[in-house]
Amino acid sequence: MHLIAVPLSTRLMSALDNFQCEDECYDYIRNETRALDAMENSRSIVFLIMDITTNTTIAYFSMLYSAIYVKEDKNDGIKPVKHPAMEIAGMAVDRRFRGRNIGKQTLEYAIELIDNLKTSAPIEAITLVSRPSIVGFYAKSNFKPLLDNMEIYIPKHNQNCVALYRQL
Repeated sequence: MHLIAVPLSTRLMSALDNFQCEDECYDYIRNETRALDAMENSRSIVFLIMDITTNTTIAYFSMLYSAIYVKEDKNDGIKPVKHPAMEIAGMAVDRRFRGRNIGKQTLEYAIELIDNLKTSAPIEAITLVSRPSIVGFYAKSNFKPLLDNMEIYIPKHNQNCVALYRQL
């Protein structure tokens, strides 16, 4: 396989026709209006991970600006602070390609891309919300659960997920 990452566009929507994934992320990526509208309104950007030898989409991830809020601690005199972050808002690997380190490669690419962005944007961390069953996957890439005095925005459909962060 020869993998490349390309931003989602109307022209590439057909590359998702055979993408197989069972979770709600699939609904987001397949819903052209939602995914492209979010990109056009600068709320997020979606990258497709494609095998250019077969023109097959094997994974994707989306990212958007976020923040980690550190709550005020009156006992320690700590004032509330907002730390700028980028959120990996969705990531999935086509089920036919799982078990081949594609998820790890996709995550590493997203981290590298975000790390490079910090030269032009004030980004201090990467955030994401994870299904409890795959927290260990993200821990291998130095993601940790939020501390008790930290908060990030978690959409209602992700309320049963675990909020994680990684400092840059």
